[in-house]
Amino acid sequence: MELKCKAPAKTRSLAVRLLTTCAVLCSCAAASANQVFLYGVVTSSTVGGSSFIGQIWTFTGTYTPAPAAATASLTAATMKIGGETWNILVPDAPSGAPPVISELRMENPTRLQITANFAPDSDPGNRGTGRSVFSLALDGTPADNSGFASQANIDTILATSLLPQQGSYAIIESSFATESLTLQRTVPEPSTWALLIGVAGVGARRLLNRRKAVAAPNA
Repeated sequence: MELKCKAPAKTRSLAVRLLTTCAVLCSCAAASANQVFLYGVVTSSTVGGSSFIGQIWTFTGTYTPAPAAATASLTAATMKIGGETWNILVPDAPSGAPPVISELRMENPTRLQITANFAPDSDPGNRGTGRSVFSLALDGTPADNSGFASQANIDTILATSLLPQQGSYAIIESSFATESLTLQRTVPEPSTWALLIGVAGVGARRLLNRRKAVAAPNA
């Protein structure tokens, strides 16, 4: 018995549409929560032989968009480097020396500067006795040229910024000692892509089953 696929092109077209829909839905879900997710590798440290070199870092943050201003407030954030986690932002102190502000700021219409100031003592290693600072500038294409830190501008700059990019993380151990790390932002790891493809596959199966169910009464 010879088995033939009746509509391989149609199936491929459906798969492409589902993958596109999955990507759009994932981006919309993230945007609706006003969240930022960044990922990369620690490439160097000011401390020789630092255990952080080569470790994976991730930054997640939640912000309040500013549709008519250049600065969006960062309301919550988590920084992970290897097995260490910082997840408490210190209160903003704009008049401090130096000023302490956690924010997403449009330095110009195409550059977004992300700064987060974390309270000391990471979990579980208790790294840092003073404020630790995450800093990364992203260059990309905004939704408009207003220079405002709107959700649309932030989302499009994040989506269009070229990789790799470099930022920094300063772990302040005391008033006199700081370990400064160079962070390289890279593309998501293979497991992340696998997760997205898996989600698309589940969506494809559900859509096909739904079409079969709708078509059955008319058969």
